[in-house]
Amino acid sequence: MRSDNWCSDRPLDEWYGVATDAEGHVTELRLPHNNLRGGLAHEIADLQHLRILDLSHNELDGELVYELPTGSGAASKSDLNDLTALVEVNLSHNRLKSATGSIPKWENMPALRKVDLSYNQLCCSVSSRLWIPLFENGRVVDFILNGNQM
Repeated sequence: MRSDNWCSDRPLDEWYGVATDAEGHVTELRLPHNNLRGGLAHEIADLQHLRILDLSHNELDGELVYELPTGSGAASKSDLNDLTALVEVNLSHNRLKSATGSIPKWENMPALRKVDLSYNQLCCSVSSRLWIPLFENGRVVDFILNGNQM
């Protein structure tokens, strides 16, 4: 596991697997094959300038989309939903699930071009209602979903 400079006083762009822009915002988080364990940290939602997320080939588990209780029942939520600057997401070869049968709100990510969720434990349907908005106006997005229970 590489963790050079993590949790140190060093600038973020000197932390292993992290790239930042000129203002110091995290734009890339690349930690494939890094022996990461546990769930996807909810704090990932705070990385509003994140363009590339690669946490592939780790041991991440838990829900990619989960339910939050509300006054009128439950609402589906993903910590990726508000990351509107994402261009590429690679969470392949983990143990992520989606008990709600939902997917993140990819349609709110206009720059998104590639999503690799292969070889997880996702169990959701691929219905046109959820997916069509992603491809409107000739938009092309590469989705790699093999090795799941869809």
